Amino acid sequence: MISRTPKPLKIGMYSPYLSILGGGERYFLSIAEILSQKENVTIFFDKSISPKVKDTLGINLDKVSFESEKKISSSSAISKFKLLLKMDAFFYMTDGSVFLPGAKRNFLIIQSPGHMPGITISQTIKTAGWKVLCYSQFMKSILENRLKKPATILSPGIDTLVYHTTTKTKQPIILTVGRFFSYPHDKKQKILIETFKEHSLTLFKGWRLIVAGGLTEKSGEKVLEDLQECASGYPIDFKVNVSFLELIKIYKKSTIYWHAAGYGEDLYSHPERAEHFGITTLEAMAAGCVPVVYDGGGQRDIVENGVNGYLWREPLDLVKHTMHILDHEETYLSLVGNAFKKAEEYSQPNFYEKVVKLLHR
Repeated sequence: MISRTPKPLKIGMYSPYLSILGGGERYFLSIAEILSQKENVTIFFDKSISPKVKDTLGINLDKVSFESEKKISSSSAISKFKLLLKMDAFFYMTDGSVFLPGAKRNFLIIQSPGHMPGITISQTIKTAGWKVLCYSQFMKSILENRLKKPATILSPGIDTLVYHTTTKTKQPIILTVGRFFSYPHDKKQKILIETFKEHSLTLFKGWRLIVAGGLTEKSGEKVLEDLQECASGYPIDFKVNVSFLELIKIYKKSTIYWHAAGYGEDLYSHPERAEHFGITTLEAMAAGCVPVVYDGGGQRDIVENGVNGYLWREPLDLVKHTMHILDHEETYLSLVGNAFKKAEEYSQPNFYEKVVKLLHR
């Protein structure tokens, strides 16, 4: 008997945020890249973004088809429903809006509490046919509590092999990575700059702080200017809109990774101001940087305090943890080794397996 190759699935994908090309977009487009190896994947967005995605995020969309974004963003509910009826699966990264799903399998990706659909009768009916996906246990708990609907954790994956390095490549560099956004979505880079400045001539003498990130929105320009003014005269470098390959080089030569999203915020009342997952933290760990990150949000899914990095609540703790790493080589090497191991849990093969299982479950 002759076995037949299964017909490729027809998969549609849409996100209103693709022009930003941040962590959420990397997650979304990684799913597209993975599925396009065997399935017919269509993204509803301008195809001209594909080269930029490859340069900025290191994601290859050559096997992905593109159709007009307006077929989703500007069409009627009936038109969208009819379009989705032709598909085996549809992935939608919501901005808080939701529409009736028409595909055989429908996945609603909710990045943060701020992107959660409203809890109205109409929205509840529309949401009923979607399978909710999120990044972390942090998000899962919030979504299930508010939506009264199960949520599945599909954490981001990274190509750990491209980050791999040894401690011999490390330089006296502290790195932080995050887009330059205005409040309340900012990454709190200023507190990191101020903390580094305060100790730059003493505890951190001979060290540099690198502040890397994307600038994709007009409101971020003033944020960047203020940060650069704050850092003026100190060994603090800014790397703005660098390519994916350049960012990997920076990760590989950095020793410590700092992150502060969520600091100074009431995360109980405003959980959307915390880091929803922390993919840059994961990338840093894969590159052998020891993370010292704010104790809140999705960072807790990744960093186990004192095992593969440190969590901090106040700037004094940030400094103490950093100095403990620098002053104790045995501790440093143990943290680096455990950081590598943790990053491997989120490797690209593991992510691929989870995405495929999700699609065929």
